[in-house]
Amino acid sequence: MRIYYIDESEGPRYYVRSALGVDAERWNELHARVSDWRLKLEERYAVPPDRELHACDLLAGRGKLARVGNADRRLSPEHGAEIFVGGLQLVEDAARTIGGVEVVNVCLHKPDARGHERASLDRLLNRINTSVASANRHAFLIFDEGR
Repeated sequence: MRIYYIDESEGPRYYVRSALGVDAERWNELHARVSDWRLKLEERYAVPPDRELHACDLLAGRGKLARVGNADRRLSPEHGAEIFVGGLQLVEDAARTIGGVEVVNVCLHKPDARGHERASLDRLLNRINTSVASANRHAFLIFDEGR
């Protein structure tokens, strides 16, 4: 079985849906790596391990992601970019070293995609289904809270 975490993001022109998939047998190892990385973010940047990270906030210096004492503060765009790149490297390293890790994305240009939310979900699920079917596996889907 492969476990997929699914989330979406959108801007004025694009709607993106992504899934991070990991073989169930590799889940604990990937979870441990992510937990270690989040603890390092807390040590280096004062970002609490339970704080949700959004690429737009990281890269634009928006959002008060760091916590110093009782006050939340913004990260510089440079530090945000370091965190963003670190997260991508974590997934890439896990895919290479533990295996069974994949990222599936769908990006639709909203003006060209009628019903973009439903269309993106259909496309993403088709890609996930193709991936697990070719590996003779099943998928368990976890959707991020949201609309």
